[in-house]
Amino acid sequence: HIDAIRNNDIVILAIPHAAYESFVTEYAIGLQGKILVDISNPVTPGLYSCMGSIIGRSCGGGEDRITGKISSAQYIQAQLCSLGANGVHIVKAFNAISAYELEHMAARLPPPIVTVSGDNEGAKLQVMNLARRMGYSALDFGGIEDSIIQERTVHRFFDGWVSAVIVRAVV
Repeated sequence: HIDAIRNNDIVILAIPHAAYESFVTEYAIGLQGKILVDISNPVTPGLYSCMGSIIGRSCGGGEDRITGKISSAQYIQAQLCSLGANGVHIVKAFNAISAYELEHMAARLPPPIVTVSGDNEGAKLQVMNLARRMGYSALDFGGIEDSIIQERTVHRFFDGWVSAVIVRAVV
């Protein structure tokens, strides 16, 4: 991992959410000056908590007012700050792109949109340019506090089709 971190400006964190804490603790110093892209969706809220987070965000603050949880990107940022690694630029992106879309990109017209949030404009721009080079459209979704809405929105849409697949399988 250390060679991959050392030799790249953008590090995409594609590990199980449960391993985030140990990864960030172990590699915090090596991540200084890097862009760390969080692609996870660690929560599974229903419609109520999704709408609650959007309403809560519109009333101010990035914390989900219903569940009191913060996004995984905010969690990583807080953990890095507690370790004194303030030079890592956290960006939330690619969390709404499914494995199917990654594999069958040529079949998608128009291309899927990658939403990107983070507090460093330069880091967001680099991740948006990466997404565009991969064939996606990219949209600036705001600051890191908006990443909670990215996670909730993904579950709002993906959870609906999961129910349909289960019902279809049972039938």
